Amino acid sequence: AHVQYIKSLHNRGFKVEIWSGNGWAWAAAVVKELGLEKYISRIKSKPVIFIDDKHPAGILGLPIFIENNGFSKNKNGQ
Repeated sequence: AHVQYIKSLHNRGFKVEIWSGNGWAWAAAVVKELGLEKYISRIKSKPVIFIDDKHPAGILGLPIFIENNGFSKNKNGQ
């Protein structure tokens, strides 16, 4: 379901960025394994600290978190 969602976002004109707390190389390997290279605009390590003049939700949109059990939730816990 996550792969299809990423593809649908890309196909609707969104730029999709992927990051991981395990680092850039891990995120890039997962993207490659899933065949998502053409759908991802940037891959990077997960930021630990960032400073900006806007709340992150205004910049990042609606974050979706993939839990260890494979289920997803957004920042509202849904």
